[in-house]
Amino acid sequence: MNISAHELMLTVARCAFIYFFLLLMLRLMGKRSLGSLTPFDFIITLILGRVAAEPISGKVPMIQAVVAVLVIVALHYLNSLLSSRSARIYQMTSGKPREIIRNGEIDTSALLSEHINMNELFSLLRQEKIENLNEVKVARIEPDGKLSVIKQQNG
Repeated sequence: MNISAHELMLTVARCAFIYFFLLLMLRLMGKRSLGSLTPFDFIITLILGRVAAEPISGKVPMIQAVVAVLVIVALHYLNSLLSSRSARIYQMTSGKPREIIRNGEIDTSALLSEHINMNELFSLLRQEKIENLNEVKVARIEPDGKLSVIKQQNG
């Protein structure tokens, strides 16, 4: 099989486009939809699974699959490296915690932005052994989609 440099560059461009497109889509979907995966873990899992399936089925030459995997891994490494050195890049790619409750008061606009309804919120609070909103000093949805709660001080 003869693959031209042009075809390999198209593979590189497609991989880079899909990587950043999926990152954008995941960021727009909100943290709740990610569960405990980071956006990059999720992207890597999706893309590598698909890339691995293509040469197995014979739809894509193996060299293109290898190039695609190398591009994805390089982009993931580059993002990790840049994110570890820059708080701004980290926040852009990984997100930051979103406060949804302060002093027992729910921020409904934050819930909407994170695509969480009241039933889900109360379920998450019950998992944290919270029975009453007044017990909550601060609750946040973390970048990995999990709820973290700081309880009010007793006394």
